[in-house]
Amino acid sequence: MNKDMFTKENFAALRDRLNKNSEAQSDKNRQNDDKKWSPTILGEQPKGKPNYYEVFILPLVSDSLEYPWVLRKAHFLKTTEGKTLYEPCPKMNGDACPICEDVNKLYATKNKLDESVAYKRYAKSRYFTCVKVITDPRADGINEGKVFIWEFGVQLQKILQESIDEGAFFFNPFSGNIFRIKIDEQGGFSNYLRSHVSDAVSKLADTDEEIEEILNQRHDLEKEYLSPNNYKDYVTLKNVYDSKVRGIQATENKVDDVVESDEKEPDEVIDSSVMDDVSADEVGDFIDKNMGGTDQDLGEAMEATATIGSEDNDDVVDVEFDDEEFDKALEEFDI
Repeated sequence: MNKDMFTKENFAALRDRLNKNSEAQSDKNRQNDDKKWSPTILGEQPKGKPNYYEVFILPLVSDSLEYPWVLRKAHFLKTTEGKTLYEPCPKMNGDACPICEDVNKLYATKNKLDESVAYKRYAKSRYFTCVKVITDPRADGINEGKVFIWEFGVQLQKILQESIDEGAFFFNPFSGNIFRIKIDEQGGFSNYLRSHVSDAVSKLADTDEEIEEILNQRHDLEKEYLSPNNYKDYVTLKNVYDSKVRGIQATENKVDDVVESDEKEPDEVIDSSVMDDVSADEVGDFIDKNMGGTDQDLGEAMEATATIGSEDNDDVVDVEFDDEEFDKALEEFDI
């Protein structure tokens, strides 16, 4: 890796690209394997054991000075059998999406039940990066020192992007910063707002040779997640959606290659508002751009949407993407 690429001028160019909210990434169907690392709520720890995680976020394999994650938008859907169906949204690849089309139709009815279904089915943003795990108190630190793929949501991405905006070039392996992840339980949900980028400057390893050895362990996220092969064609995806989610008999093509999972949907706190005269796509974009966990954040987000939403509707949902708990929250707010 060329050290000269990590200059203030290149970093300024990166920050400009981030501020333009470039979104040109996607991902193949969700997998659970030993390449993935996922922090969980730690709870009370024994004396002397940390109650947080620390990672060093790595640049992309291409070594181009891009931000160190790839983005995908995906639909997390409850099947008629009660399982979770995960489908990357083909709109990320510039193609039409039958799920988005149905979500927009549901939202346009202005029926509160349809709106609640639309909220759960619109495409959510997920981010993927490679990290070297520095601190993980689980299982006697078995993950520490290893390189994994880490998937995270908008709340954490917002914290990281704000750090970049403030000048933290944290993924520079020669002069970066460690990211500390704090997960708090808030009303039964996970909240990441106390996570932060360390002020102290750190190297990925002591020597350039050791740094190269670690970087060689990275996974090619662009190759693994951004290929057009990650998407089903329109007819196949529609048949899967109709038969597995809507309970409608598919009439075209054979339904196969369905990826189902018993996993919960992404563990992320969201702030969303019920708005009139706006499409479900716009609602989804609003939710993604205004993640936060406090009433103040929520108030500011609501004010920011006054031009596209109804000024008379102040109903708010503050939930994670968990099927059962999401349903309870929707009922509580009479949505």
